[in-house]
Parts: sequence; C-alpha cells; structure tokens
Amino acid sequence: MLNKGYLGTWTAGLLVSAAVGMFAACSSDPAGGGVTPTNPADSGLPNDSGSSTDKDSGKGPDAGPSPEGGTPSAKTGFVTLIYYDTATAHSLFGSAGFSDQASANAPTCTKTTEGACVVEDCVKPAAVDAGPTPVEPTAGVIAITGGTIPAGLKLTPNAAGVYSPSSIPMSQAWLGATDITFTAAGAGVPAFTKMLKSPATLTLTSPHVTTWDSSTSRDITWSGTGLNSVVLTLSKSSTTNLVLATCTFAASALTGSVPAAALVKLKGSVFYEVAHEDSSAITPGGYDVKVLIRSFLREAASTNGLATGSITVN
Repeated sequence: MLNKGYLGTWTAGLLVSAAVGMFAACSSDPAGGGVTPTNPADSGLPNDSGSSTDKDSGKGPDAGPSPEGGTPSAKTGFVTLIYYDTATAHSLFGSAGFSDQASANAPTCTKTTEGACVVEDCVKPAAVDAGPTPVEPTAGVIAITGGTIPAGLKLTPNAAGVYSPSSIPMSQAWLGATDITFTAAGAGVPAFTKMLKSPATLTLTSPHVTTWDSSTSRDITWSGTGLNSVVLTLSKSSTTNLVLATCTFAASALTGSVPAAALVKLKGSVFYEVAHEDSSAITPGGYDVKVLIRSFLREAASTNGLATGSITVN
C-alpha cells in the first residue's frame, strides 16, 4: 500500500524528489559515507515503508485509505536500515517513525498486480488544513546491532516524537545472512525486538539500458548469493500524480521480469532502484510496524556505482 512515505518530500530519498516532494511528507536521504540515494519513492528512509506490497507502514498521519477498500490502521510505524556499498565506500543509514493519527491529506490510489509487480497509481488530493502538527508516539531509543555494524547505531526521538536519521560510515562491508537485531526500549509504542538477515550486496548484470520499450517485457539479472528478495522499484511523478511499480523477485533466481502491462503504465521519465532486502511486519501495542533492511545492488554503469537512476519508458 502506498503511504505518506511514498508521497511526500520514507520512500526515502530512495526514491527521487519529484515523486516524493509533491505529496505529504517524505524526507530525502543523506546516506552518509559519500553515497546519496537518488529517489524518495521506496528506500525505506525517513517516512517510507519500503515495498508498497506490504501494509501501509509509513509514518501514519498520511497512511490514507487502502487501495483494497479497507480502512488502514491509524497506528503505524517503520524502522529501516539501508546499506550502501559501492565497493570503495560503505555506509549505513537508519530511520524510524511512528504515528497514531489518521490523515486528512491522504492520496487516492488504485492498485493492480501485473506479474511480479504491484502498480499503484495515486492522485494527490486537494490540500486540507490538518491543524497543528501532533506530537508523535515513539518506541524510545532504537538500537541496531549485529554483524560488522559499528557500535553506537541508535535512533533517538526528540520531544516532538521525530526520529533523527542516523548515518554511520563503515570500514568494511558487512556479510550477507548475518543476524541484525532491532531493539526498541519502548515508550508510547511498547518495547520490541526484531531480528532480520542482512542482505548481501549483489551486482546488477543486465545491460545498462536507459530507454525501455513498454510493448515488451524487460528482464533484469544479477549475480551473487541472494537469500532474501530483490526488489525493483519504478516511479513516475507529476505535480498531481504518482505511479509506483514495485516488482519483487526471489533473490536466488538471479533474474526477474517486468511485464509490458506494468511498463505501459509508466510511460515517460522514470526513476528506478534495485535492492536486496528482508522485512517483517510486527504489531507492538496494536501498531502496524514494518521493520526493513535493504542493500542496494551495485551497477558499474551507474554514476554512483549503485543500481539507481533515471530511464525513459516509451
């Protein structure tokens, strides 16, 4: 489900400013370590829930109506850890957010499934004065530990309930399939602990093509030992609309296909990103919380060494 993370200025810098800035409240991603994510549509950064195929776990004030017709929980949250590895630089970026407020400015979205891809088409509503910004609930200090993560990676909320993103350079790459533990001390949101497997850094091996033909499917391939999911995100935005396709593949398959039926809905200038990730939904105290860990694939032809950038879909 698309949420405020995708439609604001958390789909995190990952997914790029145009798509995100127009909606309610995403934040850009200063990845740290000299690597800056390029698009805020699904990176799992400061107001993003990660893959849109999961529950709306973005920062809840903009959780909005469910495309499936149900009413989403007003109590939502996310905790995200993103790993950037360009072979010459390594860094970690952590973010979190929680809310118990429904949104008056939620976008109207339709959702379709095309093969391995979920496509969400969202229209920005007319602005509504939601009044003063509420103090958000928090889960207290959240510590992220395990593997080769340097000591001290903690996410700490301020008096308004806002977590400051934390970025830490790493002297070495982490190992795939390592246990990474997220431990929240607890506050308005009860304490919780969740363990995920670190996704190894994979390499995108399909040719770097900047123009995709929507009349036929597009295959991507990668190399490396994948134990989780590889997620390709494609996003296109205007001042009033955001189209987001989230395609999820088994990492061990080393290949995935984007059907033409998905591409035809994205004609124009599109931002893409490919990441290896693991995630889990938990419900401490009735909050729908998504815990996400992701590692961008490397791509030699990319300007920043990561599988992110712009393409044109004809």
